[in-house]
Amino acid sequence: MGCQWSMHGGLRPRNRRREIIGLVLEALPHRRARTARVAAVLVSVALLLVLTWGALYTVAGQNLDNLGMEALKERAALIPEGLDFLTNLVSLPALIVVAAGVAGVALWRRRPALGIRAVIIVAASNLMVQIVKAALSRPELNVSWSLQNSYPSGHTAFAAGVSAALVVVAPKAFRSAAALFGTVWTGLMSLVVVAQGWHRPADTIASILIVAAWTFALAPVEEDRRRANRATHLGLISAWVFFLSAFAVTLLAVLSVRGILPYSQSYPDLVSLVGAPTISGRLFAVSAMFLPWGVQALVMVGVDRLARPGKLGQ
Repeated sequence: MGCQWSMHGGLRPRNRRREIIGLVLEALPHRRARTARVAAVLVSVALLLVLTWGALYTVAGQNLDNLGMEALKERAALIPEGLDFLTNLVSLPALIVVAAGVAGVALWRRRPALGIRAVIIVAASNLMVQIVKAALSRPELNVSWSLQNSYPSGHTAFAAGVSAALVVVAPKAFRSAAALFGTVWTGLMSLVVVAQGWHRPADTIASILIVAAWTFALAPVEEDRRRANRATHLGLISAWVFFLSAFAVTLLAVLSVRGILPYSQSYPDLVSLVGAPTISGRLFAVSAMFLPWGVQALVMVGVDRLARPGKLGQ
């Protein structure tokens, strides 16, 4: 194999060094992939904990979350008609059909273990969302009318879980397309449930983060040679631009009401503030519409890019 032997039957020191260096360099992508996976899981969980504390247990967080929902509700007429059908897709039979479809794709690829991982992602993330919703309560902080806890969103978890499963089982050539589809579908589902007043923006983002943690933990690191693919890099750049733009709008929305939060404004007064044709109202509506979408875009791109040259299915 190109190695030179000494008269005593061993590899020459120079060749041994080259072989060791080659093995180390070959192992680096494996280690980077594992590190990226663990980091993504930890970041998802950390963000979920911070979001839960802020959105449920602080006055300012409850106010801001409600303002996002109310601002989007007031502008629901601007949302294209017909998107309501998305919520009708969420049911136990639909979940079973999706699981069967995902398993079928994995079997077609002769990757049954891949199908098992994808089904676990869908089932475990949706089950965890229901457990978290039952375990948490939304404390009464005199922010709004007393409502049953809606955190996190089951509808959004369904869409995000199915999207993640599709990316996991899709052949390498179609993973980016599956990621784009998952971003759009989950973003639209989030938009509909918030505009209808079923959920607040934080509810949908929490569901996306729960699905993200499960997906990054279980999605295999596929062998892939697309590192130089412009479409792959474009997807990553687009996701970050989309997320950062939505995050910037969210910061502007918060700054626009910093003088009245978290203090004594009554909830009807706050609703009228974002319902009127004001800058604050528009900012909160755009934030509620696109921030969950941006988070989902980053998750989908992250799962798609869990790829490096090397052994399949780690």
